[in-house]
Amino acid sequence: MKTATAAAFLLLAALGSGAADAGRVPVTPLEGSVESTADLISLPGSEQGILTVRACPACEVRTFYLDANRDLFASGRRVTLSEMRAALSKAGTVPVTVHYRVADSAVTRIVLVVP
Repeated sequence: MKTATAAAFLLLAALGSGAADAGRVPVTPLEGSVESTADLISLPGSEQGILTVRACPACEVRTFYLDANRDLFASGRRVTLSEMRAALSKAGTVPVTVHYRVADSAVTRIVLVVP
């Protein structure tokens, strides 16, 4: 009797999980992010170019495209690229988050929180 009950329960659970999946809408991420520190980010020399970032000193280098269609924030204040470069150079191991569009790896914003 226990075996029949367990088998019936497993069958119902399997059928129920299929019904639950049928109503789900697939999720497509639009934006990703990399958490790093200021000393592991390299900004391009001009308003457009390649940004490189490592999530940790031993992690692989990731590259992203930086253009004028991005926001840069240092301690909650919108800054220019040159101001961000200066803030990063002084920040050491302060956390930084680089947000980017998954479709084309274009940076949407960089957030540096200086204590």
